[in-house]
Amino acid sequence: MDVKNCASGKNEFGQWHIACSDVAAPALQILQELSSTNTVSPLGITYYQAARWICSHAGVSWTTNALGLPTTCAALPAVDPF
Repeated sequence: MDVKNCASGKNEFGQWHIACSDVAAPALQILQELSSTNTVSPLGITYYQAARWICSHAGVSWTTNALGLPTTCAALPAVDPF
């Protein structure tokens, strides 16, 4: 899992997802498989940049393939660790 190569997107139901590239697929492909292409962040950004992008677009929470990282705006640290 490459948490420095991610993107976030929202599907047609308003659900947000952060996809980080892994050995099986790049972030954009993962978002496309989840139908999260209605609103998509820039590609190739860090997990925390993708999360803050969601928060800046009125999102509150999201799902992700990057386990163990925050999944709500309220849980984001004040300073990004990377």
